[in-house]
Amino acid sequence: MQNTRLTKLAAFGAVAAISVAACGSDDEASTDTEAPAGTEAPADTEAPADTDAPADTEAPAATDAPADDGILSAVCPETIVIQTDWFPEAEHGALYQMVGENPSIDADKKVVSGPLVASGGVATGVNIEIRTGGPAVGFQQVVSLMAQDADVTFGYVATDEAIENYADNPTTAFVAPLEINPQIIMWDPATYPDAQTIADLATAKDGDGVTIRYFETGAYMQFLLADGQVTEGQLDGSYDGGPSVFIAENGAIAQQGFASAEPYNYENVFTDWGKPVKFQLIHDAGWQTYAAPLAVIDARKAELSDCMAAFAPIVQQSTIDYINDPAATNELIVQAVNEYNDFWVYDAELGAASVQLQLDLGLVGNGPDATLGNFDEDRLSRFIEIAGPVFGVDGLTPGDLMTNEYIDASIGLPVEEEEDSGEEEAAEVGTIVDVAAGNPNFSTLVAAVEAAGLVDILSGPGPFTVFAPTNDAFAALPEGLLDALLLPENLATLQAILTYHAIAGELLSSDITSGPITMAQGESAEVVVDDNGVTIDGKNVIAADVDASNGVIHVIDGVLVPPSLDLSTLL
Repeated sequence: MQNTRLTKLAAFGAVAAISVAACGSDDEASTDTEAPAGTEAPADTEAPADTDAPADTEAPAATDAPADDGILSAVCPETIVIQTDWFPEAEHGALYQMVGENPSIDADKKVVSGPLVASGGVATGVNIEIRTGGPAVGFQQVVSLMAQDADVTFGYVATDEAIENYADNPTTAFVAPLEINPQIIMWDPATYPDAQTIADLATAKDGDGVTIRYFETGAYMQFLLADGQVTEGQLDGSYDGGPSVFIAENGAIAQQGFASAEPYNYENVFTDWGKPVKFQLIHDAGWQTYAAPLAVIDARKAELSDCMAAFAPIVQQSTIDYINDPAATNELIVQAVNEYNDFWVYDAELGAASVQLQLDLGLVGNGPDATLGNFDEDRLSRFIEIAGPVFGVDGLTPGDLMTNEYIDASIGLPVEEEEDSGEEEAAEVGTIVDVAAGNPNFSTLVAAVEAAGLVDILSGPGPFTVFAPTNDAFAALPEGLLDALLLPENLATLQAILTYHAIAGELLSSDITSGPITMAQGESAEVVVDDNGVTIDGKNVIAADVDASNGVIHVIDGVLVPPSLDLSTLL
């Protein structure tokens, strides 16, 4: 997979919590530190023993599930074969959640199979077979395996992989269990205390730049290189998924990883390290691929259309069921990993931690709407503009790579309401993004947040504090500067500026005091509180304590610029 997110930039949305990307594809074989996401117990979703029969075996009447509840035998193959991009892990929890009673584990082929069940153990009349990818298949891309083997029904095809292979083997993604790619670049905060983003690593080490180990097939690195966030001299494509080199280098290098696993493993599992790491999600650095959507090879799209229509909602609900109760499914994941007896290791603690990290970082979520598993076409359009040149591909549209036609828009993670607040009005207040979008004076800010790919983060649970410039504040910038910042090639600069307007936690006006305050971007802004009011880096707070469901907004009359940025180079 080729996604990202950063810890501090994620701070803009998960500030202080995150920065990661998805796991598993050939260019993101995750380290053996990756944890599985908690998953719902298959045992509870027990399918009757006779459902272990092929598709033409009718599901027992006891399941009493109408066709629109997910009966697949009439429209899908006898066995739905899914090719993944890595070993069993929590990020694949939605798939293993669908494996019913008495699953079979083939340690030689590294395959888990059994009756395919829908939510609540409802029999579907077909079987499911989940194939391991990554090292188990010589790091072949999922698209290549799908093209070679007609038995593969669907596969995890990341958006960047789909673009790369479009000319020879076009695919269409139809449901996305992960909203954000958990892939990250991580480093030792003790060795590089001033590094807040991937780009900061390029100037660290007395200007020589920090070596970054990554999977050489990771196309995201070519984007970071072209975008000026890394240099050629930093790149080491020898990463193999394990922690040994990073630990042996004692923090001198940075390396690829996954937010849903490495931060937990390095602090809690790898005793030779035993301390936190810092990271940025590749997603937050601008490479916003969908990491593990299920896709069909286009040559079979018409044949499998009815199957996808029935199967996609089952996958959506399976994702939610797994996140809500991952324990039993994680047991299956751990059992499979143990029986495979390869370098990949996994345990229940890692699985549970991974599920929580996925939720905390927004790796699993509804996205900008109330639906889980669908695709944001605007996000895909922006990504195609960025990724197309990396692969030498031109002219693609979101419709060439994905479809939302099979998605059930009513299926999504519930939005928690504060039952004890006693304030009905507060429950109706939207997120920081919603509040800003509902005020015409913030239309420029909202457009910038969308262009920077920060909507999902700022719509997360938070809480966050945002110092929000008005439209007039943006209009006061030097002529041409705003247009330049909105260009794709200046994405990292735009993200740095916007995250310099946010901090982790809710800071009400009554709590603000004079002095430096660390922003999500990593640098400090200077706050002055006196009889004339409050200023931040000399900009006036003209309205305070604008409430949002995930934090608070303070309105300012100017645009804040991190001290380290020289914006004159953009003019």
